[in-house]
Amino acid sequence: MSGAGGGFFTLGHGTVLLDGAPRVCVDPWRWDDPPCDAALVTHGHPDHGSIADLAAAAGERGIVAAPRCEEARLRPAFGARLRVLAEGDDVELLPGLRVRALPHEGPVRARGFHPRGEGLAYLVGHGGARFLFLGDSAALPEHCGLSPDVAFFAAGDFTVMSPSEAARAAAEVAPRLAVPVHWGDTSGRFANAKTFCGLCMSAGIASTPARGRPKRTGSPARA
Repeated sequence: MSGAGGGFFTLGHGTVLLDGAPRVCVDPWRWDDPPCDAALVTHGHPDHGSIADLAAAAGERGIVAAPRCEEARLRPAFGARLRVLAEGDDVELLPGLRVRALPHEGPVRARGFHPRGEGLAYLVGHGGARFLFLGDSAALPEHCGLSPDVAFFAAGDFTVMSPSEAARAAAEVAPRLAVPVHWGDTSGRFANAKTFCGLCMSAGIASTPARGRPKRTGSPARA
């Protein structure tokens, strides 16, 4: 689905595709689309950074960017294609792909699952737009007021934000468009996404579940 700031697609759970050149995916999971030029990993949980999914998403030539704490796990699989990042890094990973690494930490009740230092959020410049990927993080002071074109909020509850927590995070981040992720598969149902979008709209924040994918030929789309 295209939205404010350009072409992006949510492909289930926490996976997002930025279409165009370069083609970029974030937190690929159950990946069965064509390979991308770059794959970004917010943290090492299997539903966000499995080696098998990253290998499918990056193909034989794509780069993989991940938190420094994941280097020992990922370097044997990706070698020189792995780019390790730390909080505060601001790099051009590819022409047309700018990435700023930001802190990542779960909501207070779930910090045991997502402690600071074991993941990264990313502010990504792509296609003339700015996208904020929080992964499973809550909105932290470093995220607030960034006002990206599009921001993605984990709203599945349990080990991530609840829909109401995620809507409050959206108000603090102030994106042009807020998109719920981390629902529909391992945690949360469509009701979570619908609740999040309703709360955002009530607060004057444009929001959409944005599920979809680009038209393609080749392997069949996953149900």
